Amino acid sequence: MSDFSEKCRQYIEDTGTNIYQLSKISGLDRTSLQRMVTGKRLPGPEFISQFCLYLRINPQQRQELIELYELERIGKPAYYNRKYIQNILENLATPDFSALSYSPVISAKHQIQLSFAIEEKLQHFLEHSLLRSENAPVLLTNFPPDCISFFRIILHLSEKLGRKFDLKHLFCLCQNPEKSENVNSNLELLQCTLAFALTRYPYQPFFYYSKEAHIDTSALLYPYYLVTESSVLLLTADLKSSILLDKADVVKQYLREAEKQFQSAAPFLFMRREPEEILNFYGEITMAKQTSSRVLESQPCVFSMLYDPDVWASSPENTDFIDPKMLKDSFKNRFTAPYTFHNYFTLSGLERFCQTGRFAGPYACISVEFSPLVRQKMLEYFLETSLETGEYTMLKPSPLLTDRAYYEAFSDYSIFLCFLDSQNKFLGFYISESYIGQAFFDYFSSLENSSIAYSREETRQIIQKQIQILKEMQD
Repeated sequence: MSDFSEKCRQYIEDTGTNIYQLSKISGLDRTSLQRMVTGKRLPGPEFISQFCLYLRINPQQRQELIELYELERIGKPAYYNRKYIQNILENLATPDFSALSYSPVISAKHQIQLSFAIEEKLQHFLEHSLLRSENAPVLLTNFPPDCISFFRIILHLSEKLGRKFDLKHLFCLCQNPEKSENVNSNLELLQCTLAFALTRYPYQPFFYYSKEAHIDTSALLYPYYLVTESSVLLLTADLKSSILLDKADVVKQYLREAEKQFQSAAPFLFMRREPEEILNFYGEITMAKQTSSRVLESQPCVFSMLYDPDVWASSPENTDFIDPKMLKDSFKNRFTAPYTFHNYFTLSGLERFCQTGRFAGPYACISVEFSPLVRQKMLEYFLETSLETGEYTMLKPSPLLTDRAYYEAFSDYSIFLCFLDSQNKFLGFYISESYIGQAFFDYFSSLENSSIAYSREETRQIIQKQIQILKEMQD
């Protein structure tokens, strides 16, 4: 008997009824109820909703039961991955791209704390290394990504001295998190590295695989290192003691061996900062080997609303961000992209586009304000040609997405993330790690039938209402 079926049985007993009586008053099939309570069959979501309605349980108990149901329906790994990805997206909803914005949310259980003495030694070592070098010195390290204090020291020195390292960071990912004690281990490392990368610090993370996300370092002497061209700082497994090495021949050997480790590792994040770089890189990804993708963005897919590619003729010859001709060519290429996609957009994003006539997310680089008539035609075209394909889902208001972000998970289990901050600075990331990519692909796919998704008919009615508002704006 599963936890879910046992909880169902308990709630039935607590309400003083039985399966026969519950079936009679609710209209639910008695055999289905019996099979559910004995763990022989898992019913559908509507059955569970009716079951909860007639049980006379409070909202907290209902939520607990639904969570147990989802755990059994999709399995523990998928359930906890979906919850954690939702947490990541909510934390990314207001990207600031500044050092002050670095604040990854990690459970206290998995967060590594440093003593004041070690923090002082780290700061002294790093500050000394920065001041000794004329240019941005290379810093090679395998410091745990979830040690937030270390990265805050790095950012503090950048603000204090106006100088930065060329930071290369090596860590391990779990080969199969589903068999580890922390199924979210790889996603936690993604959140840590992404939070730091969003500060725009010169950062290159690399990874290799291990059976566990955190290698057992208890029997190793000084397993953590920070290596620069002039010195080496070694730290014990518990991060409570350190040794400084500064003899030239010793440092040279450490530097050589550390570089070997990085050369044998795989890049974790590919980062692009300029709009044209991001557009080119995205084009290479989408035209290469994809068969399908799942997209989460603010407004409906731009391409699905372009009733005429020449609508861009109204755009200015120059923009602050990108060459208009390059942008138009990109849109034409996207029309013939050799893969299918499912687009998730938000009600707030749709309303924003209708009110302002401007695109959000990475498309905000297009300094075009479409007239109410053009907006109307775009939405009418979307209703006539795109919505009925079943490849578009509108999401209800939620903290999942900001108007300045774009996320896409591909069928080869890689992901592309793009952000635009309030100062109109871009950052694009491509992550090609199969477990993380598969988790994102699964999460996005699950949105279609989730509680935050509008039905196709509800979406149609909302868009028709927006079209009517746009018509009234033209009177």
